[in-house]
Parts: sequence; C-alpha cells; structure tokens
Amino acid sequence: MSWFTFLKATDSATPELATEYSPVRRKMVFPNVTDNLKIGDWVHVNISDYDIGRLFYYENGLIKDKVDQDSYIVVYENNDEYIPTYSIILGGESENEYDKNLWFKSVTNVTAGNQPDGNYYIYYHKDNIQYLELSTPSYVSTTSPSGSNYMAIESGESTNSLSFYSHQVLAGSTNTRKASVAYLGDPETWFSQSSSTPGAKAIGSFSGPVFKLFTKVGPDFGKIKIKVIKTSATGSGQQVVSQSNEIDLYSSVLKSEENVFSFDVRTLNLFSTYDEIYGDFIFELEILDEKNQSSSGNKLTIEKYSFSKNYSIQLEDEEIKPDIAFKSIGGLK
Repeated sequence: MSWFTFLKATDSATPELATEYSPVRRKMVFPNVTDNLKIGDWVHVNISDYDIGRLFYYENGLIKDKVDQDSYIVVYENNDEYIPTYSIILGGESENEYDKNLWFKSVTNVTAGNQPDGNYYIYYHKDNIQYLELSTPSYVSTTSPSGSNYMAIESGESTNSLSFYSHQVLAGSTNTRKASVAYLGDPETWFSQSSSTPGAKAIGSFSGPVFKLFTKVGPDFGKIKIKVIKTSATGSGQQVVSQSNEIDLYSSVLKSEENVFSFDVRTLNLFSTYDEIYGDFIFELEILDEKNQSSSGNKLTIEKYSFSKNYSIQLEDEEIKPDIAFKSIGGLK
C-alpha cells in the first residue's frame, strides 16, 4: 500500500533529513462525474462528524486535541506519483453537518462519465503537514509559518484562494461543460444567446448552494424575471424556492459580464440537510413585457453562470499506516 511521505530536518543542529508521514488517511471516492472536471476547479466533500482538521497531543500527562488548519493535506496519487493540492476545511466547528466540508483544488481533468485516473486522499493528524515544497524527487518540509504551503484561504484572487464559483458554464458554443443554457421557444426567438422577445425563456441547471448569473446590460436591454426550482427529490422534493420578478438590465452604456443575479439557498432557511442544500437546482429566465423607461428595447444577452459543482464525492473508512502499531484516537469510522 503506497503512502505519501515527505522529508524533514531532524532539528536545527542536525540537518539530516528524516522521513515523515501522517498516521492516518481517508480515500476520496469519485463516482463517474456528471460534468467535465477541470484542473483548477474547487470541489468539496462533506466530512460529517469525522475528526479531520484536529490535532492530538500530550500535555501534562493527558491526551488533548485542538483544531489545527495545517494538520491535514489533500494528495492526488497516480502510479506512485504524489501531487499535493490546496485545501481548506470550512464549518468544522459548526453544529450543522451540512456546513462541514473539505474543499480542495482539482489537479486533474476528468471528462463527464469517467473518474480520475488516480485517487485523491486526505492525510491528517500530522502537525504542519501542509508546509511542503517539491525538491525533486521528494517533498520537503518548509519552515512554518512563512514557508511554502498548501493552505487555501477563504477569499481573494491568489492561486490558493477558494472559489465557490469555479464551475463556469458559458452560454454560447465555446462552453466546455456538460451543463449548458437551453433556449426555449421558436428557433428564431434566440440568436447568439440574445433575444428581445417578451415571454422568451431560457433554463440551466446547477448544484447548490450558491449561483451567479452574468449577462450584458445596455441602453436597449429590458427586464427579466428569474425562477429557481429545486429538482433533486430529497427531503421535501421538487419545489420553487426563489422568484425574482423584476431585474432591470438597462444601462446607459453597454457592459459585459455583469453579475445581475446571485442566489444562496442557505439564506432561505428552507433546508437543513446536506443533500438538500447541495442538491440539484434549475433556473428559468423570462423576458418581461415591461422595461425601464429609458431603455429602447427588451433585449437579454446571457453570457455565463457559475457555481460549485457537487460531484457527490464520498470518504472511505479511515486507514492506519500499516507499519505503525497504534490506531487513531476515536477508532475507525
């Protein structure tokens, strides 16, 4: 059984490198993905009540534990190749199980209907394990807290910034996702993702809990309404969960990729389980008859929408490194 290891100096006085490892890990199992997964996509797995992100230590003769954001790392493994990636646990201390998610950045492309060629693992219960850099052919520990690391942050524009909207669906022919925008009605109603016909509709699908829609706005643009429908048959089943009856797309100047609508199912307080909140939804757009009195038309041009795709990843049972003689505190789950 292969196991991710790295090198670390024994101490400052004796710079020899020793092999280090995490005592436990869990494999993350992908089903056949339902959309194209790309390098750089942020994906998540629900960690439920597992003690990932917690470090156990001895103090005054007692075993204690604490939350530790650098005590775990996500590693992609394929043919004895190891590729760590950025990760972060959100909601680990929350009382709500659906809040407790491990987010990590994909290092592989996977086409819809397939699984990653290798496996993603979460290694944990090892202090400072995220502080690593590649010194071919091995990963070597760096100095905490200023050294190279694989710690993601919740916001920002850097490489390690978590994005809840990395799954982008383009409205036109350049879209590379399986999800797409469907244009309803007579073929002549829509042209190049645009229509000026009141009553014209378009729909698309996404995973909860968050969603953003981007369109053009301009001097000849009209008003639209948006309906969000829960389609997954969990909990209360299918239902309309949100309706926005008048979104004005008028602008005195033409602008592209304006975020005209955002949605977060968690703010509705309608659902309380992971399967409902991170389930499947569709949105439906409709061009209205009415328009801004300054607008010269009813135009709508859809450009893209974005969300975080739920790939229904599952965690397998905890594995103990086979050549050590103890089990992780709390036992196997």
